[in-house]
Amino acid sequence: MKKRTRKSNRPQVERQVSSTCHCCATKDAWIENKVLQEQEYRGEMHQIHVNVLTCKHCPAATTTHQQDENALAELRHAHVLWLKDYVAGARKIFGLTVRAFEAKMAISSSTISRISRGEKLVDASTEKLLVQTLSELLTSHAYQTMASQPDVIKNHVATWSSKADIAEYEGIQLAPCG
Repeated sequence: MKKRTRKSNRPQVERQVSSTCHCCATKDAWIENKVLQEQEYRGEMHQIHVNVLTCKHCPAATTTHQQDENALAELRHAHVLWLKDYVAGARKIFGLTVRAFEAKMAISSSTISRISRGEKLVDASTEKLLVQTLSELLTSHAYQTMASQPDVIKNHVATWSSKADIAEYEGIQLAPCG
């Protein structure tokens, strides 16, 4: 992926963290802790461990520029692994080889290979196309599986106790009578 270059001529100054806590006004209050955070990246939630500075005396927390950069790198890495697992799971469901999967996806074989190895982040538009295509194929596959096993569905429906159970399954809202 091409690295972006700055267009501004202004000197870039890193954000400075005050030695005084902004909440309790204690001097030299910061200690570094590793915390588990849930963050969104390209529409998917990921749990990552990040380093933050927390106050010894109150719940205040802040981060340095370097900690922010490290957290973003960790988040991207978590997303790469998620996409790798998503693609591997879809391939397993369909029972496809890598070559057959590449042909079905209409995305270059080198991109699919990079994703399968968890090598690096692919561009957002390619990922969106891949996830949309897989989602449609998985939905289609689920409907085909249900259609090929009507006895299983009929037996499952027979165990429902009321119209409300069936309506809930079909996503229908029942209006109250009376």
